[in-house]
Amino acid sequence: MKARRETIRRVLPEMGRVLVEKDQPVFPDTIIAETKLQPIEPVVIPVTEQLGLAPDTMGKMALVQVGDLVKAGQVIAGVNIGGVNYEVHAPADGKIEDISSLIGTIALRLEGDPNEPEKQVNVGKELELPDIMARRFLQVREGMQVKMGEVLAMDDEEVRINAPITGEITKIEGSTVYIKRPFVLRQISAYVPGFVVEIVEDRGAIIETEVCRINGIFGMGGETWGDLRVAVTDCQGVVNAQDIRKDDQGKILLAGSFVSLEALQKAKEVGVKGIISGGINNKDLVHLAKEEIKPGVIAEDIGLTVIITEGMGPIAMNPDVFNLIAKKEGQVISINGLTQIRAGVIRPEILLPAGELEAVSHQEESPGTLRRRLSLGDSVRIVREPWFGLLGQISEIPKDEQILPSGVRTLVYKIKTEDGELIVPRANVELYERERTGSLSDDSAQS
Repeated sequence: MKARRETIRRVLPEMGRVLVEKDQPVFPDTIIAETKLQPIEPVVIPVTEQLGLAPDTMGKMALVQVGDLVKAGQVIAGVNIGGVNYEVHAPADGKIEDISSLIGTIALRLEGDPNEPEKQVNVGKELELPDIMARRFLQVREGMQVKMGEVLAMDDEEVRINAPITGEITKIEGSTVYIKRPFVLRQISAYVPGFVVEIVEDRGAIIETEVCRINGIFGMGGETWGDLRVAVTDCQGVVNAQDIRKDDQGKILLAGSFVSLEALQKAKEVGVKGIISGGINNKDLVHLAKEEIKPGVIAEDIGLTVIITEGMGPIAMNPDVFNLIAKKEGQVISINGLTQIRAGVIRPEILLPAGELEAVSHQEESPGTLRRRLSLGDSVRIVREPWFGLLGQISEIPKDEQILPSGVRTLVYKIKTEDGELIVPRANVELYERERTGSLSDDSAQS
């Protein structure tokens, strides 16, 4: 299998700060861009309820649109009743995220500067009491999380002092409460070694890299990278708990036909980043995820990234695929367990660095492009439901389109499997032969 020169887009979901320059060499752990986000729900303002009007009047009352930036105190909705103006004001700076005529609300996503100082609320001053007396009316303590508008203090006459922002109570001095708005640092790394060929303004960069790409059949966990260690002697090998070592922390392990539940649990304890295996027991994944694996995008976090190349149960890895990966032992490889097994199939990926003596293909290959047409007797794998992952051989190639049980008319293959002969749409089949080490790539059959 030849290494391919690819470009990979690495960008933030929100605007942020780009930390690399064009033509700069990068490594998997190089931070490309970063931003600070507020991990809080938007503030929902019950506009029509406050004014005692029907929700369907919202469209006429709103003075802002979705996407508008507003300042604290700005009028966002209003109405004139009997010559009197009634207004609703924004409680804080933010962006209008939603305007609902169904329930008569405006949703405001709060905005703020990650470097802003802590908000100070002098409860004693607000209640016109000395600190020693005001402190006994406090309803909060250090370390608590509070939402904007939540009561910080209330005296015997039920005079309330409310939090001006959502955040954490960082300290209380005298009767002054300090609140820090929460922000989460979000970073995007290069994920692969390569060079920056283009900067995406305020978002990230496009990386050019030379890799051998292998796609698995099923995976769990996100992007990660680490030194590869081959934990078995051959593609038939099984990884058990005793095969996981203390010095495997931060590494990616290569198994052969199977990895046990005990091995997965110990790998999590040790800090293994990922495991690549031919097979695994579905019940073990359910045990780790603490819930059944549902169709669609597999998003469960089990504490490490797992990629399965063959299917469920003990199944020896394709020998050529095993040998190709094993040659990279001691090198940094990148893996991503993201899997989607319904429409728009996404399969987990293994990206191996190109060696100095490995030829690099400069030809663009898009998913769905065959290197050669499938023929009678070819070993294939079915890559979509209801026989996702099943292996077999092409026993017949009908020339005419056939009508499937779903009512779809399409070209098909007849495939001989352990379950009998199946009729499968050609687009749902990929080549799976030893001579084609890249048989786990995203090359779907086309006619």
